[in-house]
Amino acid sequence: MARQHLYRGLLPEQPVGSGGGCSVKFAAPSWQTSPFCGSGSRSVPDISLNAGAGQNVYFNGGWTAFGGTSIASPQIAGFMAQANSYLYSLGSAYTSIGQGGPKIYYFAHNPTYAAHYPYYDMTSGCNNNDITALYSLTAYCAVSGYDRVTGWGSFNALQFSWAMNAWFLGDFAAPSINFTGPKPHSGCQ
Repeated sequence: MARQHLYRGLLPEQPVGSGGGCSVKFAAPSWQTSPFCGSGSRSVPDISLNAGAGQNVYFNGGWTAFGGTSIASPQIAGFMAQANSYLYSLGSAYTSIGQGGPKIYYFAHNPTYAAHYPYYDMTSGCNNNDITALYSLTAYCAVSGYDRVTGWGSFNALQFSWAMNAWFLGDFAAPSINFTGPKPHSGCQ
């Protein structure tokens, strides 16, 4: 039986794969409009990151590789912390991001709200993998739009921050970027 993997483990003996689906413990929050699982069950995930190949991090005095939720969740939390810090630096008239879920879904349902859409929609691949087999879980496949494997898709922090600037600051234009400094040597491309 051929299996499509959304990602592979760091070591050959590690189980690999992703989850997703419908919560048996939590109802859909009010901002999760038209939830995939119905109003009685929270649809997961909301968004995703490429965390399957493992990323090297310095942890407990040495370098090691983490993958999956162990790296994706801290990356998104770190982004939210940086975005909050930026809003706080603007002064007391600005608020913190607060709960990210309502904004995640608002941006997904309103793709032209900000200058750039903040997600890359994953449209192929299934999570019928070692994890779903090991725990007898239902396997799901990525489709266009929201799905129970990647949510709205892979999160792009820069584009999401532009959308957040539109949300909090009313800045609906794409940022203007200027580079300064010495010009490259004539041999550089």
